[in-house]
Amino acid sequence: MTHRVDVVVPVFNGARHLHGAIERIEAQGVDGVGIVVVDDGSIDETPRLCEHLAAEGRIRWARTANGGPAAARNTGLTMARAPVIAFIDVDDEWPPGRLAWTLPYLEARPDLDGIVGQLQIVTDSPEAEAAWSAIGMPMYPAFFPQLGTGLYRRSLFERIGGFAPDMRYAEDVDWFFRWFESGAALETLPRVVLLYHLHDSNMTRHRSAMRQHFASAIARSLLRRRRQGNPPPPLPAFEDFLAELPPSPAEPGP
Repeated sequence: MTHRVDVVVPVFNGARHLHGAIERIEAQGVDGVGIVVVDDGSIDETPRLCEHLAAEGRIRWARTANGGPAAARNTGLTMARAPVIAFIDVDDEWPPGRLAWTLPYLEARPDLDGIVGQLQIVTDSPEAEAAWSAIGMPMYPAFFPQLGTGLYRRSLFERIGGFAPDMRYAEDVDWFFRWFESGAALETLPRVVLLYHLHDSNMTRHRSAMRQHFASAIARSLLRRRRQGNPPPPLPAFEDFLAELPPSPAEPGP
């Protein structure tokens, strides 16, 4: 079967989330969706669950030594064959019907290299909400570079490469910078396409490491631009690059 989109799911010790994550991807109601799970050296029940899901023909999977999300996603990219790639972390989810309207939208726009949307913060515990509020994370629909909000043409990765394996944090920010620097065509959709769950084990709650790697992503971008004689252009206002989408029967209501 030829897939229209391959969904890459990196997982580390995420056995309690994995089965539900696969079910929610399958429930999107779109034909031609392949699921690629990369077990990043888990020591819980994740390998056993992956074997079971693969035996049922529901996923393809690989097990690697623990190298972090960037390395796991790169492995998933080598396994993906569809013309469109999506990513989702095992503890997050897409709203029902999300693929049913975003995938046809991208397929109908050959001028675009990818699309991204907004995310909705979902708190799974009062402790998690308190911790995230303390570092200024928004508790409402927001846009910032997050791989799970997007659909990306595989040709884009062939042009600009995958994720920096030496970055355990902000590897997605570094990749988005390289996308912007390349001049590839991006469109941002003004709709929630990802439910981002806050819980006590989120990697991104490690504030000092996050700040360090985010600063590294900025420094790498500036260095690349300086070498290429490509100074950073003025950033557009959020409203300047929102796309208005027509209503779709496949799209869930508010």
